[in-house]
Amino acid sequence: MRQMKVSIPFILAIFCGVIGGLAISRGGYELFFPELWWWGRWWGAGSLAVVGGGLGGGIWKWRQSSGEWAALTPLLPWLLNVLYLVNPDIDLVAGGLLLAASLWLMAVLGVSGSGQEGGGRWWPSILAILALVPIYGLTMSRVVGEADTFEFQVVVPQLGIAHPTGYPLYLLMGKLFTELVPWGNVAWRLNMASATYGLLAIVGVYWLGRRLGANGVGALLAGIGLGVSSTFWSQAIVAEVYMLHALLVAINLGMMIHLSQADLSLAAQKRWWLGLCFGLGLSLTNHLTTLFLLPPAAWVGLQTLWRGGEHPWRERRFWGMGMGAFLLPLSLYIYLPWRWQVVNGEAMGWRRWLEWVTGARFGGALRLDGWLTDPTRYEIVGRLFLADWGWGWLVLAMLGFVLLWWWGWRLGVLLLVTWGGFVFYNLNYYVPDLNVFLLPAHLIVALWAGLGITGVLLAVERIVRAGGKELLTGVLILLCAGPILWGTIGEWERRDQSERDGLLPWGQAVLALPLAEGGAILADSEKIAPLYYWQQAEGVREDLAIQVLPDEGAYMAALAEGLAEGQAVYLARYLPGLAGQYHLWSEGPLVVVGDEPRGEMRGVALADWDYEGIGLLGYEVETASALAAGGTAVTLYWQIDEPKRSDWVEYVRWEGEQAVVRAGQHPVDNMYPLAAWREGEVVADFQTLPTTPGVAGREVALQVAWAPPFAAAETLRWQTVTTVMVPALSGEGLAPVRAQFGEVVVTGVGYERVTRPARPW
Repeated sequence: MRQMKVSIPFILAIFCGVIGGLAISRGGYELFFPELWWWGRWWGAGSLAVVGGGLGGGIWKWRQSSGEWAALTPLLPWLLNVLYLVNPDIDLVAGGLLLAASLWLMAVLGVSGSGQEGGGRWWPSILAILALVPIYGLTMSRVVGEADTFEFQVVVPQLGIAHPTGYPLYLLMGKLFTELVPWGNVAWRLNMASATYGLLAIVGVYWLGRRLGANGVGALLAGIGLGVSSTFWSQAIVAEVYMLHALLVAINLGMMIHLSQADLSLAAQKRWWLGLCFGLGLSLTNHLTTLFLLPPAAWVGLQTLWRGGEHPWRERRFWGMGMGAFLLPLSLYIYLPWRWQVVNGEAMGWRRWLEWVTGARFGGALRLDGWLTDPTRYEIVGRLFLADWGWGWLVLAMLGFVLLWWWGWRLGVLLLVTWGGFVFYNLNYYVPDLNVFLLPAHLIVALWAGLGITGVLLAVERIVRAGGKELLTGVLILLCAGPILWGTIGEWERRDQSERDGLLPWGQAVLALPLAEGGAILADSEKIAPLYYWQQAEGVREDLAIQVLPDEGAYMAALAEGLAEGQAVYLARYLPGLAGQYHLWSEGPLVVVGDEPRGEMRGVALADWDYEGIGLLGYEVETASALAAGGTAVTLYWQIDEPKRSDWVEYVRWEGEQAVVRAGQHPVDNMYPLAAWREGEVVADFQTLPTTPGVAGREVALQVAWAPPFAAAETLRWQTVTTVMVPALSGEGLAPVRAQFGEVVVTGVGYERVTRPARPW
C-alpha cells in the first residue's frame, strides 16, 4: 500500500484555509445578521472552516508543481484574518477590510507569481481598480458638500463661473458627467467624476512605475498606497479639481519619461513632443500649478540635445507647431468671458479676465521668500508627508530614489525636479488646505516607493536560496501591504462621508413648503448649501432668491429692502433684534418676517386649550420628517388675548422624556419672546422632537410647558397636546450588537446624545 506523504507546507495550507473559512463565517454572521445566524454557531463555523481547509489544501495541490513552499505563498493572506478573529468587539469595517484584503492579496500573489512578472498585461490595472472602487464607492459623499465642493456642484450643472482660476476644463468635463451618467443626483455624479479621475491616476502611477523599472507588485502596491493615503482619498470622493490634476500630471510625466527613455525616430519625437505640449497646455486649464511641470519638460529637452543625432529642435517650423499645440487647449479660457456675459449680464473685461485666470486674488498667500525666511515651513510640509505615508513608506521611497538614481540618473533628475517644484510651491504658499497642493509630489513619492519595494524584492531573490525565496517574497509583500491596510482601517471613519446627508433632505423639504412666489430666503453658511443646490443644480423653486450675506447688518438691510418691495422674506438663520420691529412666525424651520401679524392657522384645531392665558389654537405633526432630520416635526399655533409682560419660555417633550429644549427658549427659533406678541395674532412655532429608543415604535403624548428660563425639571407643569404614534427606529446609526435570545434578536443599540446629569440610561 502506498503511503501518502504529508508535508509541512501542505499542513500550513490547510491551516490558512481554515482561518479563511472562519473569517468568512464571522464576516457573514456579522454583516448579514440575523439572516445568516447559523454561521455564528459552532457547527456552522466549523463547516465553513472544514470547507476552507479543503480549499486551501486543494489550491496547494494544484500549485505544487511550482514547489512546495511556493505553492503555499498565495494562501498566506488568509492569516491576516487572525487579527479580527481574536478581537471580541464587532467592527464591521475592520472585519470587512481584512477579509476583502486577504482575497485581493491572494489574487495579487497568485497572478504575479509571488512578485514575479507574469499575470498578463492588464491584470495589475484591473486589480488596482478592484481594490479602490469599493473603498471610494462606500465612503463617497452622495450629497452636496462644503466650500469649493459645494460651489462646483452648483456651478457645473448650469455651466456657471467658478472661483479663480476658473477651471474651465474641470467644469466642462464635469458637465459631461452630469449629462451622461444616468443615475444619482447631480452632486453624486460630480463626486463620482473625481473618483473616476483618481482611479485613472492610480492606474497611471502603476504604468509609470513599471516604466521606471519597478516590478508588477511594487508598482501596484505603491499605486494602492497613494490611492488610500489620507489626502488622495479625501479628494477622490468629493467634487474637486485635484484628482483631474493628478491624472493630467501622471499623463504628462508619462510622456516625459517616454521621451527620456525611448530611442525614437525623428517623426516619433515630433509626435510625442507635440503631445506633451498639448498635454501641458490642457493641464493648465485645470490647475495653474502645472507650471511646475515646465522645468522637468525643459530637462527632457536638454537630454534630447545632449544625445545628439536627429531631433526636432533644429526645425523652426516645429517650434511654431509646438507653441500652437500648447496654446490650443488654453483657448478653453475663452469659456470665462463667454459664460460671464450669460450669467452676469455684463462683459467680463480683459482686466477682470486676466485677474481671474491668474488667481490674482490669492496672490497675497504666495510668498516667494517663505522657503528662505520661514524655516517652520519645512517642518509643516514634512509633517504633511509623514501624515500621508508614515516612516515605513518614506524609507522605501528614499530607497527607491537612490535606486532610480543608480539605474538612470537622468530619470532620477526628472522626478526630483518635478517633486521639488511642487514642494517649493508649498513652502511658499500660506493657505490652510496646503495638503491638497502636495498631491503631485505625493504621486512622485509613490513612484519612488514602488521602486523601493522592487529593490527589496530583488535583494531577496539574490540572497535567499531558491527553496524559500518565493515564500519569503510573499511574506515581504504582505509586510509592505500591511501599512496600507492598517492605514485604510484607521482612516475609514474619518474619511467616510456616505452617511452624511449634506442637509439635502432638509433642503428639499424646505423648498416643498408653501413659500410665497418670488420670496427671499436669507440663509447662513450651512443652510445655503442644500437650498441653493436644489435650486441651481436640480431646478427646484427657481423663483426664490436664496442668499447668504457677510454680516448681520447686511441681513437687516436685505430684510428691510425685501419687505419694502412687498416681497415675502424667510430666514434660515438666527437674526436677533427683530421682535418689536416685525411680526414673526414659523413656516417649517424657516422664520417668516412680516409687517403685519399672521391671522390663520393650519392643521388640527383645538378648543379651550389654555396655559395660564396662553392659548393653543391647534397643531401640525409630521413623523419621520426630513425637516426634523428623521424625527417628528411639530408646528404649534399660539395666541394670546392680551399682552403678556412675562419672560416665560417654551418647553416641549415626549411624555416621560427630558425636555427637547432643556433650558427652554422663546418661540419661533428663539426670536419671538412672549412679551413681543400682539393680542389676537397667531404665532406659528416650529419644533423638532427626536425619535429616541424610549419612544420609538409606540404611541406617546406630545407635551408642552411654559415657565421661566432654566426652570428645574420637577417644577415644569406639563400639558398634553396630542398623542402620536412614533415610528420604530430603522437601525441606521445604531452601534452594532449581535445577540439572540430565543426568537428575539438584537442588531444594534442607540444612546441619547445628551442626557441630564445622574439620569440613568
